[in-house]
Amino acid sequence: MRMTWTVAITALMWSAVPTEGQAQKAIDLPGMLVVAEHHGLSEETLQNTWRLHVREAVLVSQGWVLIRTLKPGFEAATSQPVKCGRVEELLLSGEIKPVESPSFYSCHSGGFVQLLPSAYLDKLEARYLINANAQLKR
Repeated sequence: MRMTWTVAITALMWSAVPTEGQAQKAIDLPGMLVVAEHHGLSEETLQNTWRLHVREAVLVSQGWVLIRTLKPGFEAATSQPVKCGRVEELLLSGEIKPVESPSFYSCHSGGFVQLLPSAYLDKLEARYLINANAQLKR
């Protein structure tokens, strides 16, 4: 009987410990640190206003990918190559923007940045908000 109580108490204690993937602060959510740094937000300000920055966080954390070649039937969005080492900054400044269909930007170093379509980002944003609320226990 004592062993049962020990196991039950241990399990209860471990369930109260946050897991590594569970955000406790808004700054821990995917993309939020980049957004906070871009806007010069303190951790406290971000904690109070993170919902205003969900679209940006989704955009920098899930809205783009580097690819080697263009997909058949697509063209680069501009003739000017972009610095692919700073994609997050380009997205947050509005220099490159998602549109209704997948968009591609050529990189100085070769390859392309592919941005997800805006309708897909809408779905990701809704899911991000649900997950963030659960992780922050609000």
